[in-house]
Amino acid sequence: MARKLSTKFNSLVNRFFPKQRIKDACKQKHCYLCDTTIYQHEPICAGCKLDLPFNQSSCSHCSVPLPELITSKSDKAHSKRACGECIKNSPSYTESFSTFCYTFPINALISDFKYRNKRHLGKLLSAITAETIHTRINSGQLKEPDKLIPVPLHVDKLDARGFNQSADIADDLSRALNIPVDSRCIARVINKPAQASLSKRQRQQNLANAFSIRRKLNGEVVALIDDVVTTGVTAEQLSKQLLEAGAKEVVVWSLARTPLRM
Repeated sequence: MARKLSTKFNSLVNRFFPKQRIKDACKQKHCYLCDTTIYQHEPICAGCKLDLPFNQSSCSHCSVPLPELITSKSDKAHSKRACGECIKNSPSYTESFSTFCYTFPINALISDFKYRNKRHLGKLLSAITAETIHTRINSGQLKEPDKLIPVPLHVDKLDARGFNQSADIADDLSRALNIPVDSRCIARVINKPAQASLSKRQRQQNLANAFSIRRKLNGEVVALIDDVVTTGVTAEQLSKQLLEAGAKEVVVWSLARTPLRM
């Protein structure tokens, strides 16, 4: 009797809910940005993703957005460009990559990620970043590091926020790219005021002696991970310390880079 009931139930399910419909229902989700229904792996629809401000043309050293050049696709794929600042003063890190320009809606998404505890938005931006980095590593446009090192937060700020956004990004990139994370290499030992409103010179003063290297490196190529690169002062300060600690090279990866102020 039980077997007959089970067979009848399965027959009814298959009749009114075809297998494809069930699969679609399992895949169904909503775009994080426009809330439209989608059936794909990424939680963002194709239209919203296309509208994001990708950092398509940037300085190969510091990743600051640069004006687009009118070139062929093949030339653009292999071009290496440098901004005026990097030509005058080459940074300590070898190269930098930021997936997005820090403009709307990326600035709003990262702000919600950091300050409103919407960590799913960080995962979305990290997934797109990992996908882009993977493509660029395979094409020889980016170096593949031996380990990922997130920019640390001071323990007081970590307690107040509840998580380190750079560590979240590093963990997501690690899983996607199969590169280990070293989150104990650097510690922030001085809790300075927030840097969002500070000039480059003020940021340099603000970060003096703020970080401490807790373990030596053995000739590894390391990727410093941050959410946003604004002036590059934090990346420069930490790159110098990592090189002094034994790193062979430092590269900088971030979700977004702030455009130059005109």
